[in-house]
Amino acid sequence: MSLRTGSTPIKYDQSQIETGTVRGNGGILGSDGDLAEAFYTANNDKDGFVDILSIDTVSNIVTGKFELFLNLKQNYGENDHPNKIEIEEGSFEVQIIN
Repeated sequence: MSLRTGSTPIKYDQSQIETGTVRGNGGILGSDGDLAEAFYTANNDKDGFVDILSIDTVSNIVTGKFELFLNLKQNYGENDHPNKIEIEEGSFEVQIIN
């Protein structure tokens, strides 16, 4: 994903990823961070996205909004993790460090 303003879709399945699409997946780690408890992938049936609203090149601050919809793909062990994670109307402000 290049650093420019605008919206970028979030998808998981490699066959559905187009140029300019963010691949969405994630996991939950346990113990001291080296034990996978769950693995999630983007729900391609919903329109997840990352939208960069502003890029301040003087202070290196990037702001934006996002919506992320994840489905549980693999649960490891006897952990009780949710079947889906949905974040709607999310926002972010991050500082880019060179």
